Amino acid sequence: MPNPTYSVVYDVLRDGYDNAVLWALIAATLWCSGLWLIVSNRRSTRKDAQSETTLGWALLVLVPTFVVVGSAVEYGGDYDVRRRLARGEYTVVEGTVTDFVPGDPCCSRGRTPESFTVAGRHYVYEAGDLGGGYSRTAGQGGSMHSGQRVRITDVEGRIARLEFAP
Repeated sequence: MPNPTYSVVYDVLRDGYDNAVLWALIAATLWCSGLWLIVSNRRSTRKDAQSETTLGWALLVLVPTFVVVGSAVEYGGDYDVRRRLARGEYTVVEGTVTDFVPGDPCCSRGRTPESFTVAGRHYVYEAGDLGGGYSRTAGQGGSMHSGQRVRITDVEGRIARLEFAP
């Protein structure tokens, strides 16, 4: 069988940590809202001004904390996969997807993780998985299915690169 031409569906070097801009905008908006609440209620005599000022201080303190912790958790998994990829600590798995179980979208209750096997290697991930690597389930519009011919760059069971044959 001739070697098929593959198209890259996911690459941690290209696609990893893709929510950074969104989270930065949300954090900036909340932080600025907190600052506005503090400044606008500085000399107010309204009864609820104190609670609004307290909320403003809470936003100023908590938002940066959540951003730092959340970014470290989300980026940490992708960073580890990228580092191992750069060191050559990966294997390439090529074959046909079997035993495919489609996963649920990230917000479903009692969600089912997506799983499949390629060339005897079993892969399992959930939507929004923070462990690094590919985690787009069928419930999120992922296009993995049984019978799909794939090439996977595997970093300790995590999918650093996913390629589909036509």
